[in-house]
Amino acid sequence: MRVGIASWLYHRSITSGKMDIEGFIKRSFELGVDGVELNQRFFEPNRDRLKRIKRLLLSYGLNISCVTLASNFCLPQEGEEKADGMGEGVG
Repeated sequence: MRVGIASWLYHRSITSGKMDIEGFIKRSFELGVDGVELNQRFFEPNRDRLKRIKRLLLSYGLNISCVTLASNFCLPQEGEEKADGMGEGVG
């Protein structure tokens, strides 16, 4: 069995600025897990950043088990998610 960890478990540390996604990856390595879930809310998914994240994961021998993306499949109009209570900060 392989064990992974979700970046959402550290969402308070990441959103407060105490940790970044690279810090999460380092912590995951320290915990001895096999892979990580990366939540796109916690990093800018541009090519350079993704390359740095990939190199860091490779250096620690960690796999990406999942990438969670923010989506808006059910609410086509921007702003509707706040009106129905499903916007940022829920959970």
